[in-house]
Amino acid sequence: PRAAGSTVKDILGKCAYVRIAWNATATMERLKYARDTQLVQSGQVDVITTQYLHEGATLFDGQQHRGRCFAFMRHPIERAVSLFYYLGIATHEPTYDPQLRYISIEMWAKSKRVEHNWMTRFLSNELKGDLTPKHLEIAKAVLRQKCLVGLMEEKSESWIRFQKFFGWQFYTDEMRECQDELLNWKWSSKHQHELVHENSQAWE
Repeated sequence: PRAAGSTVKDILGKCAYVRIAWNATATMERLKYARDTQLVQSGQVDVITTQYLHEGATLFDGQQHRGRCFAFMRHPIERAVSLFYYLGIATHEPTYDPQLRYISIEMWAKSKRVEHNWMTRFLSNELKGDLTPKHLEIAKAVLRQKCLVGLMEEKSESWIRFQKFFGWQFYTDEMRECQDELLNWKWSSKHQHELVHENSQAWE
């Protein structure tokens, strides 16, 4: 969350008319149904989005239907700060928490509500329990070997990389303007908030 996922879906779906499965793969139960009904083999989708990387990979057979992971990466603290401010106002989100509007980010960071190594957990498929250096190495190996990575601080350059790799086309001026708008200044869930500076109490 808070690492350009909605932006990618909007650009591909609204500007390039790429067929995207996101609601059908949002939960473990829906992923199982998508696998049982052979969503990938049906030819009805071009891109699948899900936070459950390992379960999502089971949708592909590794032969005729192979997938390639791609993702934007954001500094974990910057992402967590953005999530904190966003969930306090995002009434449409299942994880909306109005109480976040009335506490400081320092209080949140010390509470049980704060995320604990979200990225490492989902990449290593260790969603519960304690993490060890082994899980970190697994997560790094998954990114290095399986995933095409873009950086949020190099968003435009990363998007061009994705576009060239997957062959996404924006044929008309209207499509290109749509892409530029959603990528650079009118992206989904845009929310301005205070920054947390390095070496501050909240950062630590």
